[in-house]
Amino acid sequence: MFTKQKDAKQGQSLADSIDLFALNSMCSQHVKSSLGVDTCFSLNNFLLKISASCFGIIFLVFTSVAPTFAENSTGAPRWYRYYNSQGIPTLSSTISEQHLQYGYDSLDKNMHLISHFSPFSGQKYAQQQAQREQAIERRITERHLQETYISASRAESQRDRELTDLDGQIKRSQVQSVTLSSSLNQSITLAANFERQNKPVPLTLKNQIRVDKDLLNQSQTNFAALKVKREQTSKQYSDAIATLKVIEQRKNTPNTSNIP
Repeated sequence: MFTKQKDAKQGQSLADSIDLFALNSMCSQHVKSSLGVDTCFSLNNFLLKISASCFGIIFLVFTSVAPTFAENSTGAPRWYRYYNSQGIPTLSSTISEQHLQYGYDSLDKNMHLISHFSPFSGQKYAQQQAQREQAIERRITERHLQETYISASRAESQRDRELTDLDGQIKRSQVQSVTLSSSLNQSITLAANFERQNKPVPLTLKNQIRVDKDLLNQSQTNFAALKVKREQTSKQYSDAIATLKVIEQRKNTPNTSNIP
């Protein structure tokens, strides 16, 4: 009985299709008779253009949406899994402190591994942070040296000029100290002669001795300061020149890491 009902339904569908085809033929004939062959041909072309445009829009929509859907459905992490100290896995859709403590795996929707993250270590992070700060400071220093001296050879030339100037100042300060020391010794000898003769030391001589002592102390202090400055300047330029040479060598060395 079920087979008969099925055959009857198929027969009815076939009859409906025949009726629709006949109706379409009648409509076409009626349009042709009323509008003429040329008008009907233009109408058919118009309908074909509309159909082609609709098909193009539908194709464009599916081709643009499909890749986006594929990207969103494959590579994005959906689950985060970690194993505790007893080796028991725990799965969640968010990252918790336990994930960071034990390390975790990021999984896609099919539970396939995307990447693994090692446990977080405060000590290791502090060490890495210190290294990062040192690297930043080193880059700042290198940039400052390059802006100041441009090259190691120019830094060497400037070093030589400054050290030559300091050497001249040190020599003049040394000569001044010797001259002041000789003048002070003469004033002291003259004052001693007055004292041996039981004569009062003149006030002008006393003032001269006091002035010579002050000038000699200042000259000696200046001499020592110039010596320290020369040492600091020499070391400063030595460090700068060494750093600039390393930078230049690094620039001139070809990068072979990407060469197969």
